[in-house]
Amino acid sequence: MRKTEIEWKRSGSTSVEMTNDVFGEGNTTLIDALKRVAGVDHPRIMLVADANVVSRTESIGPRIGRYVKEHGIDLLGSPVVVQCGEKAKFEDLYSCKRVIVNAIQSRLGKNGIVLALGGGSLFDVAGFAASHISGGVKLVKVPTTISAMVDGAYAQTALFNFGGAKDSFGVFAPADAVIVDPAFADTVMDGVWRAGFAELLRIGFACDSKFVKSVMKATDDIKARQKGLAAEFVGAALKARLANGPIRVGLWCANRLQSMSAYKLPHGYSVAIGTAIAARYSAMRGLLDISKSEEIVGAFGEIGALDSIEHSQHVIGHPFRVAEGVDIWRIANPGPIEWFADIGKTVLEDDVDLELVAKAVHSFAVSRRADIPETMKAHDAEEAQ
Repeated sequence: MRKTEIEWKRSGSTSVEMTNDVFGEGNTTLIDALKRVAGVDHPRIMLVADANVVSRTESIGPRIGRYVKEHGIDLLGSPVVVQCGEKAKFEDLYSCKRVIVNAIQSRLGKNGIVLALGGGSLFDVAGFAASHISGGVKLVKVPTTISAMVDGAYAQTALFNFGGAKDSFGVFAPADAVIVDPAFADTVMDGVWRAGFAELLRIGFACDSKFVKSVMKATDDIKARQKGLAAEFVGAALKARLANGPIRVGLWCANRLQSMSAYKLPHGYSVAIGTAIAARYSAMRGLLDISKSEEIVGAFGEIGALDSIEHSQHVIGHPFRVAEGVDIWRIANPGPIEWFADIGKTVLEDDVDLELVAKAVHSFAVSRRADIPETMKAHDAEEAQ
């Protein structure tokens, strides 16, 4: 008997392009990408879209209809419109099954393309479906939220919430192309807008201090939702994100907060709170100067990304349960945890002090006037003695 080893490799790349008015007459950015991905002059696509995008983007249906006709795109079947948000990620794959059934019935086939239009949750649904359709179906994403434009669209996996843990179940599902049109950000709800800038700040605080300063100078414009503002910042954040790879600081906490809230706390707000808590822990651990920790927390408050704190008090009021999120995160993401070392710089830590994490959560909760349960008060009294 001889021992034989087979090495399996996943390879490929994702092209990323920015444009303005992606479905506008004469704009060839999308059709060029579709032709390149499909390898033919007349791509065959199936559209999967977030219901919020369809309802909030003026004339999006007719615009897409004119675009596919103008460029000789074969639009198969009826578009699949999905009610997204975290709900779509723990509904027993119902939305995924809808996409798969539609793809099979419309004969999408080899080199057919699932064109996904929406945010991060929509990409999980579309990516999971595309990866499970036999025959080599491709995936092209058009992100419509700031968070997805700078982070969610580049995930290599499609992830779902199982076993009480966010993003604990998934599959390898990278996009073949991503087309970023910042104008979509002007159509999102206020909470999604602020959450998007929270994601921008998280990226900046992790790897680009100059970018943070430029965002903070525009605080008033952010609150006023100045038209075109997203285009000004998305490109710079995207450049930093692609240059540094995945930025995970604060995400273990954001995921834990969402799962503890039964996914009622929106992802963007959880990112802001989770990053603020990560800054507090970094300072308590001696990794980050205290004044810089407060600068990070204060920045999220200034842009309104902590405005939902009243909806999360019952969650951050249980610090030890939040701290358990470190271990839960490591189930799907083994390895060290990312913390702040400076504004624009992070550090990895293998041995995380979970009790100190709980104290950081408690500190943040108190600073935001959250309700602290008696168990935590008893712990504080014990520590004082």
